[in-house]
Amino acid sequence: MDSIGQNFSTSELILVVDRLLQLLTRLIQFDTSINPSQNLYPSSGCRDFLADYGQKHGFEILKMNDYSDGNVQTFPLVLLKRGKKPGKTVLFLGHLDVVPVTDEEKKMWKVDPFSGKVIDGRLYGRGAADMKGGVAAFVSAFESFPVETGNLIIALSGDEEIGGFMTMPLIIDALKANDLMPDFVINAEPSNIPIIITQRRGATWLKFSFADKKSTVKGYRRTIEFHSRQGDGSKTLHSSAFVLGVDTHAMFTAAKFSVDKHIIHVHSSSTKTNSVPYVVRVDYVEADENGEDVEYSKSLTDVMNAMASLASIDWPILPSKFGISVNPNLIEYDDGTISIIFDIRAMLKDTTSHQTLKDEIANYLSRTGTKVSGEISDSIDPVNVPSNSPLVKIVAKVAEKNGYRIVTIGEKLGGASDTRYFTQLGIQGIELGPIGYNSHGIDEAVDIQSLEKLVAIFREVYSELANSS
Repeated sequence: MDSIGQNFSTSELILVVDRLLQLLTRLIQFDTSINPSQNLYPSSGCRDFLADYGQKHGFEILKMNDYSDGNVQTFPLVLLKRGKKPGKTVLFLGHLDVVPVTDEEKKMWKVDPFSGKVIDGRLYGRGAADMKGGVAAFVSAFESFPVETGNLIIALSGDEEIGGFMTMPLIIDALKANDLMPDFVINAEPSNIPIIITQRRGATWLKFSFADKKSTVKGYRRTIEFHSRQGDGSKTLHSSAFVLGVDTHAMFTAAKFSVDKHIIHVHSSSTKTNSVPYVVRVDYVEADENGEDVEYSKSLTDVMNAMASLASIDWPILPSKFGISVNPNLIEYDDGTISIIFDIRAMLKDTTSHQTLKDEIANYLSRTGTKVSGEISDSIDPVNVPSNSPLVKIVAKVAEKNGYRIVTIGEKLGGASDTRYFTQLGIQGIELGPIGYNSHGIDEAVDIQSLEKLVAIFREVYSELANSS
């Protein structure tokens, strides 16, 4: 490493990093997968472990209620160290939930995704990058850190991967009730380069449904598979990383294949709204007048045919460094109704753009004859923090000093993060996380050296921010 930071001796940093890797490995071993469509939610085990760990290292646990609604429970955590002197309140923000690993994907991992293994300078496991690596860096940076000035907060949501809608309001209410709303927020979401993130595209989750109308045609039943691929070779399946017109989404490839075909069934390997399917399998009829009568879905055929040219609609977006991500990730079948669920990321024109997206896509998918209705499941407006704000300047300076040379400041190719809950309240918030690989995808991993640097950076950043005027 180029620098170890003013807050650590070399021997202390070695011990801290060793404990960090042990902590991260243990966090990964808790399967905290979340997927509402399969009624899959993490237990409290990981949160409870980390709460006990925090208390053993001098953190106060800020009391708040867990989220509970019927069979749904999610578990936030806030660790706190109060200073003896007045100063700024700095919040380090993360989450403990992770995207599930499907059975199909698990077979292709080089390690057990819930083991946490170190190979050639990377630690592999589901959540290693997104974002238990950042969480471990926060806790390790401050577990032996005496807070003299201000208030140090580590806040961890339990449902960030599905929008944070359940646990982030609980965290904010608890902070308000204890007069601990932060002056600054730093989120350690991963990136593939050292970047300070000040902008995030908005997100729109849409569900399009139509009746499953059947017909028959003479021919033979056939099956074909299509795979999603990143244009740069990355294995990530994070929905926000797939840019329309640049990367290959298997559902769009399947739609192109479906033009002038008779489609029986379409299967997506994705189990989560914001994860692109690794594989899409299409059952279709190879038409042949000498064949047998084969039943197919006339309505699914119509919609797949229309989807093939969906890119041609008039998108309600502003210019963005990363364009628009349009991802029809899920397809569901329920008692005669078929639904396709889209995850769309874009720098939207205004707050009405979510509705415009729904209407434009529903109308376009209906153009080949099958009536398609749309609904907005959830939506998030874009985030835009000035790149010359005091927070950005301090974090950039400290990162450079500690050998984490920032490549760029600004927009990230990524999804929404919990940071928006604070920036929407006028609180300065940025993201600076470790180098991560294949978030939401096969062989997810985090770069260990980047975690080492962040441990030193977080300490020094806190000291500067807490004492800032």
